[in-house]
Amino acid sequence: MSFSKGWWSDFFHGFIADAQRKMFPAEVTAADVRLVDALVGCRPPAKLLDVPCGTGRIAVELAALGYDVTGVDLTGEYLEDARAAAAVRNVRLALRESDMRDLPWRDAFDAAFCIGNSFAYLDRGGNADFVAAVHRVLRPGGVFVLQTNFAAETILPHLRGRSWFEIGDMTFLHDPVYFPRRGVIETEYTLLRDGGRESRKAIYQIYMVWELVELLEAAGFDDVQTIGAAADEPFRMGCQTLHLRGVKK
Repeated sequence: MSFSKGWWSDFFHGFIADAQRKMFPAEVTAADVRLVDALVGCRPPAKLLDVPCGTGRIAVELAALGYDVTGVDLTGEYLEDARAAAAVRNVRLALRESDMRDLPWRDAFDAAFCIGNSFAYLDRGGNADFVAAVHRVLRPGGVFVLQTNFAAETILPHLRGRSWFEIGDMTFLHDPVYFPRRGVIETEYTLLRDGGRESRKAIYQIYMVWELVELLEAAGFDDVQTIGAAADEPFRMGCQTLHLRGVKK
């Protein structure tokens, strides 16, 4: 199946790929695993889909808990990381290299999740296609857990301008600009390491929380809940992250 390409298709390589690997310390991954385990509504050996799975940091840990996990990602080098991590932990992990909308299964998984701020990369039509694809691969009653920092109520109260910070051995410039008439944030990234310099540009769709709820409902999800950073934390204005949990009708 062919899908339109965008900035994300050649974004995750070089310094950016290395920075992404260092952005999620073990304690963050452990918290993400606990949250997914609490919200998916099933127990091992249930079949879970992690999309996009990146380096497999969450998928591998859930596989270690006994879940039957499949990961999908467009970035081949991240999938190699995931295979290596699964081998170290001696767990089975099925992996597929494809666009996050290209999910060939139907009624195959007990739950799916999109964690790690990977939602809103596509345009609005593409994001709707992704949610519809996830709905299609879930069994009736299956749960979808979607995390994003790109809800307006999460990101705009905390949005800062141009700022530098350190990630491992890299210096990282984050320069976001919000365009309210288009409903997007365009971010320029510059990374410096050992005299080298790389730059990338990303475009993120910004949604109101109610728009995301309607997006899931339009795809066929029911009982959509809005959750903060922890499974038992209701979402409130200013929370720095949003989790949505919907159930396939």
